[in-house]
Amino acid sequence: MQNSRTLIALSTLVIASFILAAFAAWSSNQVARQLSVQTEITNALINDGELLETKLIAAQNLVDDQGESLSIYATVDQLSEILEITSTLGERMIALESSAQDQFRARVREAIMADPVMLFDAVDTYEKSQVSEQFSIYSDLIQSDPYIPVLGNPNGDITLVEYFDYNCGYCRRALADVLSIVESDGGIRLIMKEFPILSQDSQDAAVVAMAAAEFVPYLDLHRAAMTSSGRVSGSSMLTLAVELGADLEQLQARIAEEQESILSSLNNTQTAARALGVSGTPAFFIEDTLIPGAVGQGELSEVIADIRAARN
Repeated sequence: MQNSRTLIALSTLVIASFILAAFAAWSSNQVARQLSVQTEITNALINDGELLETKLIAAQNLVDDQGESLSIYATVDQLSEILEITSTLGERMIALESSAQDQFRARVREAIMADPVMLFDAVDTYEKSQVSEQFSIYSDLIQSDPYIPVLGNPNGDITLVEYFDYNCGYCRRALADVLSIVESDGGIRLIMKEFPILSQDSQDAAVVAMAAAEFVPYLDLHRAAMTSSGRVSGSSMLTLAVELGADLEQLQARIAEEQESILSSLNNTQTAARALGVSGTPAFFIEDTLIPGAVGQGELSEVIADIRAARN
């Protein structure tokens, strides 16, 4: 019995020794790891400190060099005085500029109050410049259409563009003025832009007219539609085209074949018109000058004359 107890005690001591040895090894590893981390941190701090010291020395050297350079021209007191004078001069310049701006604003206001039309002229000039810029962007789209020929003199020195709707009463009244200018001037390129904005009938009529230009003179059909009585629609335009010599079946076949392309052309016209500020009919462009409304032959001729005079 005694021997058994002694064996158990010895076994317990052996196990305890193993446990203590393992714990000691683990603790040693942990301490080693901590020491390794601390060493890395310390080395990093030392490196950063050395880098900072290098930068500080470089900065000090630069200050010393600049100080020597500046001392050639002035003492420190003189430099301070120059800085003060410069600051004062800058403040005075700002004050003078502000005063000049106030005086300028006052003079502009006095001028506008004395002649308010000046303000409207300025706005008009700005709007014309914006339209002119947009016109240059869309000029190719405006001045060419595969379905509508250039009328008047294709080689003329002035381009006159008219946006119209067949059911616009003012467009009908403007027709005589436009044709009179084209016939009497001899130097006008006339471009008619189908701009059906009043109804579906207007759009249907435009599609037929553009398709019919393959078979009958476009201007003859345009004149017939504008001088006809009643509302112009696709069917009435078809009748007018046949009366002028178009074959009904051929025209109907062309309309069916070209309708999608013609509608695309009309959409392009709408896009350009919106960009140019055209919102109603009639609307004219003489070169890049927008003239909205049925203004009459006199005003159109005056603008044409002014453009030619400006060129010369």
